[in-house]
Amino acid sequence: MDSERIVNNYARTLSFSVVLFGMEPYSGKKAKAMLKQNDKVIKAYEVAIPLEAEKTFGRSDKLVFRLQCYFYFWKKEIITDKPMILSIVTGNKKKHHFYFSGADIK
Repeated sequence: MDSERIVNNYARTLSFSVVLFGMEPYSGKKAKAMLKQNDKVIKAYEVAIPLEAEKTFGRSDKLVFRLQCYFYFWKKEIITDKPMILSIVTGNKKKHHFYFSGADIK
């Protein structure tokens, strides 16, 4: 069954749901994500980003664009009880970094 295969694949992953904001509607296109643990760099095996960002208003009622992104990594490549940094570089070369205490991830 396809649905069983899909569920089984995702059960073996560590997934991150990240909201990115930008000044351009396609600022998140071609985003690349990696996890860093100590000296180890782990690339996302799958990246899911909507084709278009949704319009919203940021600080000072300025128009910005919002993207709900998902990044998937194989659990077997990660030491889950160690800290990690999720680094995302978007198509427009903007860098975003998120720190996670591995012990707190469920």
